[in-house]
Amino acid sequence: MNMLRRNFCLAPVILLSEPALALASPSPGTHPTVSGTKSRLDTVLGCAKSSHKAPSPEEHAKNLKLYRAIREAQQKEPIPGWMQGGKAQHIQELRSVRTPRTPRAFTFSDTQGFLEDGRLVQIVPDLGNLQIGDTLWNEVCATAEQRQLLKLLSPRSANVLYRIGNAFHKEFQTRVKVTSLNRNHEYVKALAAKNSNAAVESSHEYGTTFDISYLQILPETNQFFLPQKQRDFLEKFLFQLRETGTVHAIKERWKSCYHVCVIPESRS
Repeated sequence: MNMLRRNFCLAPVILLSEPALALASPSPGTHPTVSGTKSRLDTVLGCAKSSHKAPSPEEHAKNLKLYRAIREAQQKEPIPGWMQGGKAQHIQELRSVRTPRTPRAFTFSDTQGFLEDGRLVQIVPDLGNLQIGDTLWNEVCATAEQRQLLKLLSPRSANVLYRIGNAFHKEFQTRVKVTSLNRNHEYVKALAAKNSNAAVESSHEYGTTFDISYLQILPETNQFFLPQKQRDFLEKFLFQLRETGTVHAIKERWKSCYHVCVIPESRS
């Protein structure tokens, strides 16, 4: 039985959310062409069976202009050398998370089982002053029950996320926005069909990994990211966690997020 509904229908305004931008992401190391951008916009905005009206030419032109501005800002956003991604980093992550206490979830049934036996726990936003993005699952629509199973992490990863969120809130009196938590392989396969950046095997499948967004779109001021102080704070905090052998961290340019993989205790 197909657990995921593959039709992807969004109102035009959702174009500006992180998942919509991720869907339109080019392959790593490339920059979208105008024709490619239009095609991706049409994919995001145009849904034949959608109950939402297709955008007018004027709305499409406005969205396209904003999309290009965001992409230009992403292209210019610096990435520290220690936060660079790539194949080697991906392999290192997977080697770190393959432990008996962090088994890989292939299906939603696996995820449910790991929740029941304590290898995964529900994320409680108020424990870590977190904002869990309600667009988490827009890449591939899922049922309400499945969505609840995409709000989990291993206990150790949950504690690390809470530490980051609470430290950020103490410093800036605002919450970090989490845009991805655990996944399972069934979900990742469906996501990969929509998002070229989705890995065939992801450390998200082990419940060890989460993404923190640094995207904050304020088009009237031509600002698209969190203030520099907040980005610097997150990067410094993640660097300290990396230096203690607690996490691997990548700054993802096209999804505008920090991809954080918590190293299981037996590996750290």
